[in-house]
Amino acid sequence: MLKSDKNGSKVEFEFTFNGTAMFAAVEGSYAGPVAVIDTLKEKSKESVGRLKALGIEVIMITGDNRRTGETIVGEVNIDRVHSS
Repeated sequence: MLKSDKNGSKVEFEFTFNGTAMFAAVEGSYAGPVAVIDTLKEKSKESVGRLKALGIEVIMITGDNRRTGETIVGEVNIDRVHSS
């Protein structure tokens, strides 16, 4: 959900996706929201599994929000996540 006043200077997001929200501007004026969703590389889950088989604790450090990080952690079986 996006809420803003008439000139777009006050904006609130309610995240309904696991991604990163950004604001777009055209010629210095607010134009709207942009959502970026990362995708996993094909061999990510396999690579994490191999590391864990060697007894290595796998921790993900991300600049994304916690919700996004936890989604990725669940998909590839990573032990912990540290997010911004």
